[in-house]
Parts: sequence; C-alpha cells; structure tokens
Amino acid sequence: MGPAGLLPEQPRPFPFRKTTRSRISGWAQKALGDRKLSNKKLGATTRLLALYTAAHTRPDGHLGPAGDDGLDLDRTAAFRTLSPGQVAEHAALLIAADWLSEADTTAHRLHGRLAERAWPLGAPL
Repeated sequence: MGPAGLLPEQPRPFPFRKTTRSRISGWAQKALGDRKLSNKKLGATTRLLALYTAAHTRPDGHLGPAGDDGLDLDRTAAFRTLSPGQVAEHAALLIAADWLSEADTTAHRLHGRLAERAWPLGAPL
C-alpha cells in the first residue's frame, strides 16, 4: 500500500466535530499520562490496553456492555496488534499498576473491572 492508500476517502473520516475530537484527545492524554501507567516499566502496548479498557467501561467500572459480557479478546488484541493470548499478560501488568482491580480471559473474553481510582477515566463518551 502506497502513501495514497493511507489518505481518507472522505474529507472528514470521523463523524464527530472538532470540539468532540478535542475532548477525546484530552481524555486520552489524561488516561495515558496517569502516574502509575507512565511508569517506565509499562510499555506502549500496556498503556494502550489501559486506554482501550477505559474506553469500553461501564460507569460501575466493569468492562464491556451491560450484562458483564466483557470484551472480545480478538478485538481487544487487534487494537494493539497483540495475540489474544498476550492480552492476559498485559492485563496482569495493569492490575499491578492499579489500573484494573481484576481481569480474567476465559471464554475468549476479557472480563474485569477498572480499579476504583481509574473510574473517572472510564466510559468518557
């Protein structure tokens, strides 16, 4: 794929306006800049998983849609080009960083919950 293949076919590839983009950007910077996540031991992959989990969290801190379905491992892994098996490893790092209070990768889903200190960053949209 050449450089032209990276250009959007529409002038505005995202359906939201500038104010919303600014709010999303500010939220992402705040989440990724979390003092426990910015620890040098956590790499970009783990920090992006933290961002993904926060963006897919219900107000009570649980991951995924209502009913505690959790997050699909394939989609979660694809967000940062991981294998589904690697998600558990990075989720364990997020537990150690007090970003997640629990995480489980059974039944091809990531079940878990944001740590209470991270709840304000969950489900911003």
